[in-house]
Amino acid sequence: MKLAASNPIIIDFDPFNTSTVQQHDLGTEFKLSDDRSFRYSLAGAANLSAGKCNTAPVQKTNHMNVAVQAAAAIGATSVSLTLGATAALANEYAEGLLVVGLTPGQGHSYKISSNPANAGSLTITVPLFDPIQVALTTSSKASLVHNVSNGTVEGTVQTIRPSGVTMTPVTAANYYFGQIHGVASTLNDGAIALGSWVTLSSSVSGAVAAMSATYGTALLTPRVGEMRVKVGVDTQYEPVFLDIA
Repeated sequence: MKLAASNPIIIDFDPFNTSTVQQHDLGTEFKLSDDRSFRYSLAGAANLSAGKCNTAPVQKTNHMNVAVQAAAAIGATSVSLTLGATAALANEYAEGLLVVGLTPGQGHSYKISSNPANAGSLTITVPLFDPIQVALTTSSKASLVHNVSNGTVEGTVQTIRPSGVTMTPVTAANYYFGQIHGVASTLNDGAIALGSWVTLSSSVSGAVAAMSATYGTALLTPRVGEMRVKVGVDTQYEPVFLDIA
């Protein structure tokens, strides 16, 4: 669903609003005068709790670098792929990207409009918003990449990209605004020193924890924000300054 051509847009904004009906493009960002920013998102198959950090769904390895099943000419607005042995949910890749990784057509990415359900190991036809720029053949390969805001889940996988912190409880499969910048009440896992960077907890669902001081480890764990206001207390919801990319 493509609802807006670009950001910013002006709306009567309520960060606590949730809905069963899509009102904006997934991932659309809204910035308030108090330095808070929000990303329009869709919850996945489980309810989300207020004050917890959510992530994109886990990428499916068997949907990456898969074969193009039929040639797609310049200007085509759909591509047929042969998936590996992992099921695809209906519209789990909506507003995500089809990324071409093997020539012909490599180096191009196209925004996905929707996708049908697929049991895996079958052909799937993926409609696109963007027309094909370089013709694809059965020698081409492509990957299906989720929109970070489509099907969000409470995160404990530290290497998955964070999508935002919920402002209010969200029912599964409902649309909501996840906070990505500015101070937010966020669940802490462990004591967190003032000034520390925080990342997703690896053990407490939806919580944040102090980021490792080890350079290599820090590169593998996306930064959620920083303890700028006070020391973080274990199991409490603390004012964390979010800075989610």
